[in-house]
Amino acid sequence: MANQKQEGPPLRLIWGNLKTGEYYECIDRPPITIGRAASLNKVVLNSKGVSRQHARLEIRGNQWFIIDQTSTNGTFLGDQYISQATLNIGDSFRIGPFIFTTTNCLD
Repeated sequence: MANQKQEGPPLRLIWGNLKTGEYYECIDRPPITIGRAASLNKVVLNSKGVSRQHARLEIRGNQWFIIDQTSTNGTFLGDQYISQATLNIGDSFRIGPFIFTTTNCLD
């Protein structure tokens, strides 16, 4: 699925860095890739606690999923380590020192 173009509604991500207190926002359509490497990801996180290709958000049917890309430090949905999980509007997940929240684009 990594190279397939996906269709689906855009997702609004809001995230903050727990260490610096900075906040960011991204609205994009699937797939949304997250990691440290600028050339490989839509959302770039500058932290040694983040892998080059850390996680991927995609749609299967009408449901969003978060998939860890075998990262070194893991991806957490709430406090739970996940390899992949369904992602609902309002869910929070953590990658390195960054906490993400998903919201509807109409909010």
